[in-house]
Amino acid sequence: PPDPIRFPALRLAREALKAGGTAATVLNAANEIAVEAFLSERVGFLDIAKVVELTMNDFQHNRLNSLDDVFHLDGEARRIATSVIGSRFGNL
Repeated sequence: PPDPIRFPALRLAREALKAGGTAATVLNAANEIAVEAFLSERVGFLDIAKVVELTMNDFQHNRLNSLDDVFHLDGEARRIATSVIGSRFGNL
């Protein structure tokens, strides 16, 4: 079986599935921001999972009630992931 320490993104995906609610939306939005930062060389490859994890930790994963909730949450998760990158990796 895959090692969750060696493959932290897999661990995060499993945690998001288990948490349900908003977790998968936050994971996806944070991952897109982190990958974009990696591709523009602002974070390292191994930092992608850390950005996602820190962003996910900033949310309580409640139920989504509407598509508007999804859009709002996606934007908020992207804002937080961008902030995480700026505060932790801004010196790169």
